[in-house]
Amino acid sequence: MSEAPAYHKCCWLFARVLAIVFFGAFASLAAQIRGLLGANGISPATVFLGALHKEYGTLVYRTLPTIFWINSTDAALLTVCIAGAVISLVLLFGIQERLALILLFTLYLSLFSVGQAFLSFQWDLLLLFRLRFESGIIKLLSHDPTWRNFTAMTFHYLTQPLPTRFAWYLYHAPLWFQKFSTAFVFFVELIMPFLIFSRRRMRHVAAAFLIALQTLILLTGNYAFFNVLTIALCLFLLDDSALRWVRAPAARPANVWVTAVLFPGVMLFSGMRMGEMFGAPMPTFVRSSLAAIAPELVRSVSRQAAEVRPRGVVRIPLHRFRQAKRYRRMVDARVTRRILPSGIAQWGRKLVDSPSIWA
Repeated sequence: MSEAPAYHKCCWLFARVLAIVFFGAFASLAAQIRGLLGANGISPATVFLGALHKEYGTLVYRTLPTIFWINSTDAALLTVCIAGAVISLVLLFGIQERLALILLFTLYLSLFSVGQAFLSFQWDLLLLFRLRFESGIIKLLSHDPTWRNFTAMTFHYLTQPLPTRFAWYLYHAPLWFQKFSTAFVFFVELIMPFLIFSRRRMRHVAAAFLIALQTLILLTGNYAFFNVLTIALCLFLLDDSALRWVRAPAARPANVWVTAVLFPGVMLFSGMRMGEMFGAPMPTFVRSSLAAIAPELVRSVSRQAAEVRPRGVVRIPLHRFRQAKRYRRMVDARVTRRILPSGIAQWGRKLVDSPSIWA
């Protein structure tokens, strides 16, 4: 009988990559936080929190957990960013890892809760299968014809965040290559995620394709730490035999009871969230539990409250935020379908005659 695979090196390497991601996130926010969320920033955190508390009272403490309820001054915002960057280095060097991870989670959740549109992205709430499969299925559910006829990549490089020089060359690739690229994206995002639940060798294949796609995205656009974080999650598809080149310290005894308790809950909640994409309602008690242990309303509440002005607050029940979010997605899909291929894409082509204007 073959020996069961070990995953100590995978966990150790994931913690190191996660530390680097945290450091990049906190350090970059430290340079921008006062201009974004400061008292004289674009969307002051103090005004944002004050408006929410005035409207929803003590309920908002549970749905929007953040230490900035205590103090949301510019000094407090900057201190949290600097502290997060320092603790990230502590984690990187393997000092008090569990405590460091708890502190990093608490500090980043605090920033995410008040970050509003500036931190409201899909990579702030990650689970590998959901992340990749939902990224693929949402393209089909949007009913955008450019994805269905495999021509979306003909203007994707123009509309992604901060395209690179390499993206300029891919943009000028022939049509057959653009269609092949679109098919490759669907293959990786819709087929490969199911291999996550397969046997060892198949999981290694899935990791190779998922990492390859993220590397290509990383080379063509700037998605902050999204690609690095997704690659880090792919490490769990490997085992120590595939990471022989990694030199990790001796393994500590694993607490299997923690995994046994958390795994079923994570799978249940994540599966129900995916079911909502296809119209399956989530039970009320499950929704309440999810909001309590992993505030699901943070993003939707943040987006709506970001529009609140000091002179007044529009009363919108919390359960309406999800409906507004779905409606916004539908409108965005229709606008994209009508405007992007003919309008923005044609305008963009006039700007990219030379790669010298690309980053």
